[in-house]
Parts: sequence; structure tokens; C-alpha cells
Amino acid sequence: MTDDEGRFEVQTFDPGDGLTEGTHRVAIKKIAMVDKAGNIVAEVGEPGSVTEKNFVPKQFSDFEKSGLEITISANGENELEPFQLAK
Repeated sequence: MTDDEGRFEVQTFDPGDGLTEGTHRVAIKKIAMVDKAGNIVAEVGEPGSVTEKNFVPKQFSDFEKSGLEITISANGENELEPFQLAK
């Protein structure tokens, strides 16, 4: 999940556990529930009143199809560069 500035934390299995050393395939997914007018909603009022909206092209939500990889080093800080997502 990202914050308002697009920052995120990575995880392997559990929230906050980070990544192990090595190369990892990456999946990126950002969705929200929206009403019929396209407004983001926090709670669903009636069944069928909202739909899921993808904010990132769908190909990036599957790490086998995204084409994105990162390499994590065991020594030092691992600052990830922003991902450039093209349709």
C-alpha cells in the first residue's frame, strides 16, 4: 500500500518483514472501490453499488507478467528507484 506520496514498504510473507537478499520479481497493484460516479468510497453501502477500480495497468498486478525486478543486497541500504510503468 502506498501513502499519499507513493511511498511503500515491501514484504515477503508478512507485513513489515522486508525482503530477503537476491533478485525478486515485482507485482504492483493499487485499487479502490468507487461508486457509479467514480468517487472513491471507504464503505460499501449496498451490494452492487460500487466497483473495483485499478489505478495501475493490470499487467503489473501479476509478478509473472509485470517484467519488473529488483535486487536486494545484504550489505548496506537498499533504496529502490521509482518504477516506471508504461501501458
